[in-house]
Amino acid sequence: SSSSSSSSSSSSSGQKLPPAEKQHLPIYLYDLSSNITGVTTWGDIAPRWNRTTQYTDLFQSPATKRVSHLPIPIVPATQTQTTPTHKNKKRQVVILHCSPKAGSTTLRKACRLNLKETCGIQSKGNNGFPAGYKNHTMLYPLIRSCNATHHFCSKNLTLPLEAEVLLPATYDMDVEFIHMFPFRNYDDWAVSALKQQFVSRGEKGCDQYKKKFVDKECTPTHMELDIRQYGKADLSRFADSVVQRRVIMKEKMKGKGEEERHTILLYFFRDLDKTLTSLHTLYGIPLLPRSDGKGKSKRREGTCDASLLQTYHECFSHQLMELT
Repeated sequence: SSSSSSSSSSSSSGQKLPPAEKQHLPIYLYDLSSNITGVTTWGDIAPRWNRTTQYTDLFQSPATKRVSHLPIPIVPATQTQTTPTHKNKKRQVVILHCSPKAGSTTLRKACRLNLKETCGIQSKGNNGFPAGYKNHTMLYPLIRSCNATHHFCSKNLTLPLEAEVLLPATYDMDVEFIHMFPFRNYDDWAVSALKQQFVSRGEKGCDQYKKKFVDKECTPTHMELDIRQYGKADLSRFADSVVQRRVIMKEKMKGKGEEERHTILLYFFRDLDKTLTSLHTLYGIPLLPRSDGKGKSKRREGTCDASLLQTYHECFSHQLMELT
C-alpha cells in the first residue's frame, strides 16, 4: 500500500519495498515497436517508477523478462473469437482502469457507447460516465449480466473483499480478467493536469489550486492534479486489493475450483488503441470501438503560472516514491 507497513523490507539503497506478496505480483508490459511482451513485478517497478521514468525504462529493466505472451490462451491465426457460449471456455473481460490525463476521456466515451450498443445500457447525458465507472458495487453485477461485451471502464477500482462477488459460480462461465493500466511519465502528467485546470476553468481554476497548495498549505485538490489520481497510485491500490483477495479466496475455496485469474497489463497511454488491437490479434479479444479517439487533443493555449506546478511538486511529489 501507499502507507508504511511492518512487513515491508528495504533495498540496499534504502528504498522501501512492498510486502512480499505484493512485491512478487506480476506486471506485464507490451512493447509495440518490437511486438514483445515482458513481465516484471511490482517490487521491481515501484522503486524504479520516479518522476523521470519513461515506459521504455520499465521495459528495458534487467528485471523485466521477455515472455512469449500474456498468461491467457492465444487464439490460432485461423480462428476468430466471439463471445463464448459453452461453460468450458473462459470469458475474457478487459477492465480499463482510467486515470486523468492518460486517455480517460476517450475511454469513457468508448465504454459508454459500447455498453449502449451491446447491452442497451444508457448512461445519463452525452458526457456521462459509463455504468459502473465510479460505482463499483454496480460494476461487478454488470460484468455478469452484460456478457455481450468484453470491455468495461472504471476509475479507482479495487477488487472486492467479499468472496462471492466474483466467484465463477455466479457467472455463466469462468471469467478471466485482464486489467489494463495506463502509464504516463509523472512530470509530463503533472504539466498536462495543471493545464487542464486552466483549460476548463481559466484563471479561476488556477486560483482553486493556489488556495489548496499555497493558502491551505499543501491540501490535496480532488481535481486533475492530485497525486492520488496518478497511474502509479491507482495501480498500487489495486495491487493491494489483489493480494488481500488472494488471501480471502484461498480460505474460501480451499482447493475447490480454479483460482481466479487477474492479469495486470501496464501499457503506454498513447498506445491504447494499438494495444487493444494487439490483444485482438493475439488473443482473439474483440476490439473496443472508438478506442482510437483523441479526447482532449485540441485544447486552448495557456496554462496556470509555473510557480503553481513547482509548489505542487514541493508539496506532493515526494509521495511518488512512497507508493510501494
